[in-house]
This record gives sequence, structure tokens and C-alpha cells, in this order.
Amino acid sequence: MTSLLRRFILSFLILSAPAFCFALSPLMQYNDLVAGEGDPGFEDGSFYSAQFNYPMGLALNQDGSVLYVADRENNRVRAVDLNQKNAVQTLVGTGEKSAKDGAFSSATFLHPRGIVCLSNHQIAVSEGNEGGTGDIRLLDLAAQKVTTLAGGGTSQGDGEGIKLLIGDVWNMAYRPSDNYIYFSEPNNQTIKRLNLKTGWVETVLKDSVLLPHPAALCFAGEKLYAADRDLEKVYEVTGLDPKPGSSESATSGSNPRPAFTVGLQEVGKAHKILALAGNTTSLYAYEGQPVSQSPIVRIFPDPGTLTFGSVWGETMANASQVLPHFSGVSAGLPVGFVPDPRSEGRFYLSNPVGNIVVSMRDLRFGTLLSDGISKEFTYPAKKPYNTYRILLCGRSYLYFQSDKSWDGKGKQNVTTNIMMLVSKKMELLLNTQAALEDVPVHFEVFNDGRVINSMLYTWPYYEVPPIVKKYDIDKVVIMMDSGQCDLGQFFMAPMTSEGIPAEGFDPEFDLRSKTDKFKTGPLHDFFDLCQKKKLLTVAQDGKWSLSTFEKLIADPEVDERIKDLMGKPMGLLKKKLDDLKTSSGTACQLDLCYFPQGSLTGFPYKSERKFWKEICAKDEVGFLDLTDDFLVTRLTYYPFSDMEGNDHFSKDGHTLLAHLLAYELVKNKMIPFTQSVLK
Repeated sequence: MTSLLRRFILSFLILSAPAFCFALSPLMQYNDLVAGEGDPGFEDGSFYSAQFNYPMGLALNQDGSVLYVADRENNRVRAVDLNQKNAVQTLVGTGEKSAKDGAFSSATFLHPRGIVCLSNHQIAVSEGNEGGTGDIRLLDLAAQKVTTLAGGGTSQGDGEGIKLLIGDVWNMAYRPSDNYIYFSEPNNQTIKRLNLKTGWVETVLKDSVLLPHPAALCFAGEKLYAADRDLEKVYEVTGLDPKPGSSESATSGSNPRPAFTVGLQEVGKAHKILALAGNTTSLYAYEGQPVSQSPIVRIFPDPGTLTFGSVWGETMANASQVLPHFSGVSAGLPVGFVPDPRSEGRFYLSNPVGNIVVSMRDLRFGTLLSDGISKEFTYPAKKPYNTYRILLCGRSYLYFQSDKSWDGKGKQNVTTNIMMLVSKKMELLLNTQAALEDVPVHFEVFNDGRVINSMLYTWPYYEVPPIVKKYDIDKVVIMMDSGQCDLGQFFMAPMTSEGIPAEGFDPEFDLRSKTDKFKTGPLHDFFDLCQKKKLLTVAQDGKWSLSTFEKLIADPEVDERIKDLMGKPMGLLKKKLDDLKTSSGTACQLDLCYFPQGSLTGFPYKSERKFWKEICAKDEVGFLDLTDDFLVTRLTYYPFSDMEGNDHFSKDGHTLLAHLLAYELVKNKMIPFTQSVLK
């Protein structure tokens, strides 16, 4: 990360923040704080001032709006309201170190460590008592009452839960379809389950050679997955459902038990697994002693170790030690690890040693589009909760950057770390400013930059709507760089029935003579007008050429014709996007942002930006002009491009463009920046 980049980000945030800031909103970028000031203690309140003391288990309610935390050393169960800026409050527990049932106002806990949400507004909490025993407690949110489900007895084995001696519970997992809590006791070498209807506890797995000390458990869909505390394999636990045709038999009095036979099927590997988390399509493992330098392993699909990077573009190779999410966590005790149902690929994690609850996202590098050029994160199609998505659509300036050396050592144009590009820098700026100004909106900025055999005023009509539909995009910004005011696309491909050039490049059409290409139609009429106005020159050999753009638009009649021709694809795109309603029920908005190339020379900026502004006004497309912003900053921030050849921006130029674009979008109220994006 360059010092210029750091200074730029910090100065933007300081200057953009309000003079008096009484509250902050959570950031949701890639590796973020969910709650916890960091020092051990007890305090409710804002997510950044609240204190925990060895937070362990995590659980989410059914709609993903509340995150429950088993705060072990505070002997309390805490709640993080994810819909209310992650505000933290104590759900139950006085702080007294004991296990006493009763009303929420008086009930106490003894080292709560595991937690799982059940149906009917209920929560189960496991406790780790001295001597390697524990209880499983039930929290009824509707009745505001705590009762004991299992533990406190004297006998081991199967039986009525409240009469049994329960060992140290590592993990609990709940399956609504059978209303069982499954829990692991690694010291007793067992996985058991508790029937919430009858209160009966029965052994599922015991003394397994494959899972001698079962610990981490989770449900991914209807399937139960388990891992050993000390070994390297992850298994699907099969055979939990009754055998077809089997009858239920009464065991130990009144408890009915279906006949079932458990098996273990290997699904992947990790090392000293502390926790598992997943959904119907994916499964992840949290390693206590990482074999690699990252503690999070994707079991399926696409098995592999997750890599972590900073927002500055640096790779944090030793994430298990460097990233505060994982620092200090090691094998020996469970941690919280749950998927966010409202944001695919995002997970909540607890760091008991760091006294914080955090989040991370598995946004794998991938190709968003089919051209193999524009690199992007692998964003989930479903938009995360309260998120506003922006698609930047433009040429190579969006994804390509120059690394020209200004000390005389030459230059080399290179593609670079995605975090160095304008889309990700803009995303970071918007999200940070939103957090500091207490704006409850998150932003994701997609990068659709490409080189294509089609002009920028044409190809978005063909390429953008499918992306908008798939990824639920709220706003498309066409990044129109200077020098794009020409009719080049009309010479590349024939006209469609809609009266615009066909997509891409048609080599057969290109080989035809201009006279043959434009025998009839709007182009024929336009060139005929230009010839009458002496703005088209025909040579003796039959070759002809148009006058310069400035000369063409100097004639009002010709200027109007050009706007009709070049503006029509954008007008049609606007109509397409109006019909593509987002998940919030509003139409996807279309803007055009005009910006100069880095050198700021060689193009008629005043006439070009006037030209695009008038086209946008005609089609009711939002217009943003960054020319003046660049003129004001160009010397102060010089150099920000290679200033020659293709004139691509440097990484600092990408920062400048991201800053100016983010600033103007907020200033001109072209994005929501005062309220939730939810309806």
C-alpha cells in the first residue's frame, strides 16, 4: 500500500465525515467487526463499545436478524441486533456464576459456551461446568423463562435428559424436521441427540474408530456433518432417519425410539477442526491448528483453503496470526462459526481470546463476465441484506492500470490486484463514509470493464441487462471516457430492426464499401445531410471522410442527428432497465459519468461533455461530469496515469477516480445515503 493511497483514504474520510458524529454504523466489507470493543469486560450498547469476556458459541435466529452469543466468562447470553446497527444487549444472565432456572430477570448461567436457535422462539444453551460436566438449558423467548433440558443427574448413557450426567458439550446442532438437538461430547467419545418433544437423550455414535473424539457439528440442509477434535477428516453422519418400514419401540418406559443405523461418509479434510458451518450447497471448517497459513477451509464445493487480503490490496498470507479474527485462537476449545443466511458466503465468527465477534466473506476471485478480461469477485447472485449494488460499465480504464516508473526505468502496463481498481476503492470509500456518518446502507460495486469490438454507447445495451437481472443491480453507471464521440460502431455492424448497430464486429459488413453499407436508412440520410453541409469529403477514388466531431456538432441540424444516432442505444437500454425491477421493487437506475483521460489533452472536453449531457437529458438518464474535478486535482495528484499511449491510470489514478466518483454520487444524491435501501 502506498503512502499516497493511505493519505487519500484518510483525508477523504475525515473531510467527508460530519462535524459531530454521535453514532457509527457497522462496516460490511470483507473482514469486519460485528461487535466487541476488544478488552475483556461487560458492557451492553453500541457494537463498537460493547464488551464481552470470552465469547464462544454463536447462533442466528431464523431470519438472520439477531445473533446470539454465549458470553462464557460473563455467565450471560447476549444478543446482537443486526437490524439495529449491531446493538448489543444482555438477553439473560445476572453475571452470577451458577446454574439457576427461572425468569429471564433472575436466571443464572455457569460458563455458557454453546448456543443454537430452535423453532418456536426458543434457544438452547450448553454450559461447561467444573469437573467436565455440563447442562443444556432452554431459553423460551416468548415466556421469558429458562429451564433445564438435560444434565444435573448422576447417571450416564441414554435416558430422560434431566436425570442424566452430561459431559462437556463441544457443539450443538438443531434439525427442525425431526426436532432433535444433536450434541457432541468429545471426552466421552459420543454424539448424542435430545428429543425436544419427549426430553429423551439417546446415543447416536460412540467409540468410533473414525471419530474417536467427535467435536465440531453442523447441519448443512438436512445433513449432519461432524469432525474429530484431533483428526483430519470431515464426515457426513448418515442413517439418522428411521429405517423404512421400521416400527417405533418403547425404551425405558415411555420414550419411543425409531430404529436407525448410523454411518460415516467422508466429505473432506481439515486439521484439528474447531467448528463447521455450511448451508445446502457449501461446507466450511475452522481449523484450530492450520496446516496452511489460513484457518478456514472450504470442504465443498471447490475444496481449498481460503485466502485473505486487506482492503489495501495486500495479501495476508499468515491470516491465522495476522488477522484479528483468528489471532490467539488455537485447538482445545470450540468457537462460534455460523453462516449469514442473508448474505451468501459471509460468516460470523467469535474470537474468545480477542473478546470480539467478527465476520468474513468468501468472495473468491473469478470472472464476472464471459470475455475472460474483467476480473471480479465471485459475488453471490442474491443481494445481501440492506445492500445497494452499483455496476460500473466502461472500457479498459476500469480494470487496467499502468505501473510506469517515473525515475527513468521504463514502464509496463499490467493488470493488478482487484483491490487496486476503481470499483473496489469506490466500494471501500462509500462503505467507510456510510459507517462514519451512521448511514445504514452497504454498497457493493461491480466492475464491468472490458475491451470489446463495439463502442461504449452501444454494447451496454446488449451486455448489461443480463448482469443487472442476475445480480439484482440497483444502479448502472456508464463510465464514458473522453474521445468516444464518433460513429465508429455504425461502420462495424449493420443496423438492427430497432435502429441501432448490431452487437460486436461484423467482418463481412466491414468489408463492404461505405456506399454499399448505407444505401438507405438513417445513416444514409445523415451522410447525405453532411455532404450537403460540406461536412463530408468524397475523394476521386470514391473514398470519403467526415469532418471532425467539433465541426459536425457546430451545425445544429447535424448535431441533432448525431445525438439521435448515438443516443438511441442508451435510450433503449434505459427502457430495458426500467422494466428490470430490483428486489426492493424499484427500477434499476442508469447514469452516465463523463471523465477525461489522464493526460487531459487532445480532446474537446467542453463540447463532448455538453454532447453527452444533452443526450442524457433527452433519455432521462442521470448525468455526472467529472471534468472539473479532474481539472482541479490534476496537478496536485500528478502523475495519476502514464500520460501517453493508452493513457491508463496508475493505481493512484484509480484511487483518484474512485474518490471523485464516490464524492459526486453522494453530493448529487444519486445513491441512497441517508436511509435504508429496504422498502
